[in-house]
Amino acid sequence: MKRTITLNLPFGAKEVMNPKVEISYIMRNTETYYWEFDGNLVAEQTFDGRYAYLHYFEFWISKATTVTFRSHAPDLHLCYPIEIGEQPLIMHDELLDIKLTLNQNRASYLYLAVADFHLELPIGHYIVRGITLDAGLFRPNIARSFEFVMPLVEAKRTGNSISMQSVDFLIGTLTKYELDAIFQNLNPKVLDNEHILIRHQIYLIKLSRLKIMMGDGSINTPLTIIKHVREILRLIIDQYGNKALIGDLAESVQVDRSRLYKLHKEYYHCSLSTYRNELLVERILREYDHFHNNLSGLAYELNFAGLSELNRFFKKMKGQSLAQYQKH
Repeated sequence: MKRTITLNLPFGAKEVMNPKVEISYIMRNTETYYWEFDGNLVAEQTFDGRYAYLHYFEFWISKATTVTFRSHAPDLHLCYPIEIGEQPLIMHDELLDIKLTLNQNRASYLYLAVADFHLELPIGHYIVRGITLDAGLFRPNIARSFEFVMPLVEAKRTGNSISMQSVDFLIGTLTKYELDAIFQNLNPKVLDNEHILIRHQIYLIKLSRLKIMMGDGSINTPLTIIKHVREILRLIIDQYGNKALIGDLAESVQVDRSRLYKLHKEYYHCSLSTYRNELLVERILREYDHFHNNLSGLAYELNFAGLSELNRFFKKMKGQSLAQYQKH
């Protein structure tokens, strides 16, 4: 994918080979560049995929300054400000007087038109992760489910001259875990790297929809809350298999774990853990045809420690091993 956003540093900035501090999150198989100016330090990592462009910026600011981001072409981005302090950062297109707000641990979709954006950086430490998305993922037939981002998608398709921002949403444990997974799984030397990037993009987009629903007031009764929790749980089982944890769910929906257990038992007459395990069994059986000659590969795909753990889990749920079950 063509890179459409670049960081323009102040005059006099110099590249640093041996910085005093290291970046907080390493993007695998990429170069890290550091620059120094006026006692400030900036780090940048990028990754060019066919269907996504990954950005990472980290700032250590000891003297308040302003940097400029240039958007070279109209494009759609997912922006994750994971450490910016209590006060929001403002991206300001001074020519059209458009301001985009970056809040700590609140992600948003950005449509950036061709423009220069000034970013004022007070003294502090800042980390912003971003993904330039393939807007073609948002097909017309899914517009209703993703109406919060469709105006930005349309702006990208028409090359609108006005930059836009979606409603923001929480960057919780599930999102941070996924961002780390993207960074750790990047490998341009393997054939399925682009498939991995697409899979991560789709997961983050679906997760953003569920988070926005949680914040827009539509999930406001005990029944809608627990239905929403079940939908998120199905999503993370599909993405992470056995690594899907109920504790992460509670944090994501900002509801006490014991209340989630109680609500699920009340409305669905089984524990949330039982439902989680049933979803995992469904996933195992869906994947089985692809791995029936390589059950160790299936265990790896679904994040079990090994085939023995997979078999123990399956036998506990179904009363027999996976191989025995498939003979019937």
